[in-house]
Amino acid sequence: MIHETRGKGVKYSRIIVGIIGLFVSCVHAQSLDIGARVGMNLAYYENINFAGDMPREPAAGFIGGIQSDYWIKPSWALSGQILYVQSKTEISYSDGIPQSGMTGQRSVYTENFLEIPVEIKLRFTIDHDLQIYAFAGGTADFLLTAFKTNYSGAGMQSVTQDYTTLDSSRPIFGAIGGLGFNLNFIPKVTIFVEGDYRLGLTNSDFYAGDLRYFLGTLFQIF
Repeated sequence: MIHETRGKGVKYSRIIVGIIGLFVSCVHAQSLDIGARVGMNLAYYENINFAGDMPREPAAGFIGGIQSDYWIKPSWALSGQILYVQSKTEISYSDGIPQSGMTGQRSVYTENFLEIPVEIKLRFTIDHDLQIYAFAGGTADFLLTAFKTNYSGAGMQSVTQDYTTLDSSRPIFGAIGGLGFNLNFIPKVTIFVEGDYRLGLTNSDFYAGDLRYFLGTLFQIF
């Protein structure tokens, strides 16, 4: 029991030392950029409990939030973000489902998350107005709301069902990677365009994989 306690203490000590080391590195960063981003999200669901095996198509969702980049070296940075993410997918029952009588109906699943990505960014070109970079990291998503809207009939009447409480008590973790480029034509102002893919690693009933496209602006603080 004593050895187990000591083992846990060593493990936690290493984690704390790592966090302190990361903080110290950020304090001595070469530059700090703060800004905002907006984008479009195309969600691909691995599994939806309500949908069964029906084919599904991604629908465009909105993403927006704030971002901070700590440039430890001119070529790489630690990037953190806080984002609102809207994931949507659509299922059409144009051929009908015999056992349910659902013909000419479509359902749109909408799920809204608070997402916190942490990424390492590697810049390939430094002393240019156009800078290309790649990034990779992890995300933690917290479900805010989830609902399904059914559209049916000639008048396209809609009925909305809330399923926020369905297995939504824990965060959803994922991996993320992508490419982007910066435009630095104005001193201390960066305009960036970015594309990434996020793969859900847990709780795929809500979140499997997303293609996302961003436009944003960063301001150099120091």
